[in-house]
Amino acid sequence: MLDIDYASINTAVRIRENDLLTKETFEGLLKAKDFSQAQQLLKSTAYRDVPEDFEPLLVAELAKTTDFVTEQVAGAPVAQIFSLIYTYHNLKVLLKNHLAGLDLEHLLVHMGAFDLDELRHLVKTEQSETLPELLVQAVQDTCQEYREYGRLESVDVLLDRRYFKHLVAVARELADPAILNMVQAWVDLYNLNCIFRLRDKKLSRAFLMSVLSNEGQLKHTELIALALANRYDDLLALLNETDYASALTGMIDQEGDLNLSLELARDRVSHVYLDDARFEAFGFLPLLAYNYYKEMEVKNLRLILTGKMNDFDQSMLRERMRPIYDL
Repeated sequence: MLDIDYASINTAVRIRENDLLTKETFEGLLKAKDFSQAQQLLKSTAYRDVPEDFEPLLVAELAKTTDFVTEQVAGAPVAQIFSLIYTYHNLKVLLKNHLAGLDLEHLLVHMGAFDLDELRHLVKTEQSETLPELLVQAVQDTCQEYREYGRLESVDVLLDRRYFKHLVAVARELADPAILNMVQAWVDLYNLNCIFRLRDKKLSRAFLMSVLSNEGQLKHTELIALALANRYDDLLALLNETDYASALTGMIDQEGDLNLSLELARDRVSHVYLDDARFEAFGFLPLLAYNYYKEMEVKNLRLILTGKMNDFDQSMLRERMRPIYDL
């Protein structure tokens, strides 16, 4: 699609942006004394009927957003930037069902740019005439690995790497440097998170090569060399040389560990690349930014509502908040 082709789509996006929760609403929710008061504050929003069992409602709201994005662009790659992770999650579930006879259907999510029945067919036959070749190859290689070694954990490892390969390929197809940099930053954070989670174990170069992705801004070979030399401070120092360093302020503690979760770091980094996209008149960036900020809205609501039900401290909730859409 050409930039001008998104003009009518962006009009629809602007209308939907009016329903996003404001900073003022989130401020009120954070200060609410309990879950009941939070419910009352949401009465004038799209979440007006939020029940105590709120998770299905939040998932449904997110699914509506991914469906909207997918429908608007009719299969264009932009729909996959945020939804591809759901596709690979579903592939993991379906492959574990198929290969090991597990019953994990309840873990499937009805979101993503690709039909669940098509994914089921791919897992069963290892072939598809409609799905991207990268998906087909990922399933074939994962099945072959399992047949050779019988390690179910390899399903997660292999598909995580294939997810990033696929994601970066999609970003390259969009031909927007900022979006490519953003998804490569996600790869960097994934790689560093893997290394820090495994820092107390005896690591080999071969093992790290099999786990880490080579699709990031930071060279995975350099990350591996520093990890094997136990130079963890130098690993984190590499982040200071990236164009997303500002988003990670306060996320590394005095002991040199990643202080908050990989998911939170990824979300804050995405804000660096997408904050200004809201003001673009043409092209796919406003649609992508809306998709992102809707996901952040759902995550923030889940965090706050969970906190209010369990009497979490307000300051703890604040430090875990995702970026909020605000014009």
